[in-house]
Amino acid sequence: MIKYSLAKKIDRFAKSSLFAFFFIFLKKTISRLTKKIRIENVDTLYVIKLLGGGSLCILMPYLAELKNKKNIRLVLISTQVCTIFSDKIQLFDESINLNTPSGLIRFLRLATANLFQRLLKKNFSVAINFEFHSAISAYISSLTFAPINCGIVNNFSISFSKIYDRTVFYNGYSDIANVYHKLIKDSLELDSLLPKNKRSSAISKRIKIIEKDINLKDFGISKDYIAVSPFSSGLAKERELNHRQLIEVITKLNPNNITIYLLGSNADQSKARRFIINCRLNLPNIKIVSLCGLLSISESAKVARFANAYLTIDSGLNHYVRMTNAKLIHSFWGPTDPSLMLDKNFYFGREVIHYKKVYCSPCIHIIDEPPCNGKNVCIDGIFHNEK
Repeated sequence: MIKYSLAKKIDRFAKSSLFAFFFIFLKKTISRLTKKIRIENVDTLYVIKLLGGGSLCILMPYLAELKNKKNIRLVLISTQVCTIFSDKIQLFDESINLNTPSGLIRFLRLATANLFQRLLKKNFSVAINFEFHSAISAYISSLTFAPINCGIVNNFSISFSKIYDRTVFYNGYSDIANVYHKLIKDSLELDSLLPKNKRSSAISKRIKIIEKDINLKDFGISKDYIAVSPFSSGLAKERELNHRQLIEVITKLNPNNITIYLLGSNADQSKARRFIINCRLNLPNIKIVSLCGLLSISESAKVARFANAYLTIDSGLNHYVRMTNAKLIHSFWGPTDPSLMLDKNFYFGREVIHYKKVYCSPCIHIIDEPPCNGKNVCIDGIFHNEK
């Protein structure tokens, strides 16, 4: 898998006018050879989302409502970072993981078949690129050869925005859920994607079906406990709290010294081991168990949901758990701004948000390297503010 920092550099190169000109020329050439389709005839939606499991969790409730309202096939074109959040829910009829050779082959076959279908005027699909700044994802959406290609434009996408047929402008300071909501509505000409009662939403029903088959006792979990997901799985580690800060929070939230369960991916296992060793010195009376890499996203979400309290940074798992009527969430935000990332339309539990606005927050998604050089002044600001 390509490292996040390298992916950003590749994407920056792909924003050059030379790349953009080729895809704009390709779009105009094919458009001249084909005809427009009617929205009511659309049978497939290609969802392009390469990074950000959390933002995919923000997007999925709207796609679930779309599928309830319209007989449409959903195809996710993504990477493993996102597909691990979506596969269990089975919202998508097909999921193409571009991280794998088989996934790349499937995408090339899809692109070839769609091109011929487009020229034969039998392609009735829409592609939507839900990334904000990525040129690569924009070009991938173009290569689906959907008659209607839609995406988000901003000052980062001037060079390649002309490959889209329909766009929504995003200024970087709006609630991302509203941008996703508007993009789907405008692209497919729908009146609303919101259920009358959010607790009976399509996504809530899907998660409840999954949870029925998950028994916490199978993981040795019962009665009172606290769940913690403090790690970022190597993606934008600036979001993480340091050991001292984590211990301070756990001490406040756990006066009765009940068991702590650490949640995370395989990539978080070594960090979890180091943290447990540190806690043996500072919190000798608390049992801390690492479940990192041992559970699926849905299993981790159920552990977090039924915890006395769920302590988390801005993570994909937090966005998933917010759709599950959790008892209590304590979320800590620093280089990302919660007002931009937390969707109230599909939130079912109780959450306490910890955030201190500082001069450089948010920085993630805007620049390649944090301006504080890893000192995490935004996270430190939370703890100075709450003392």
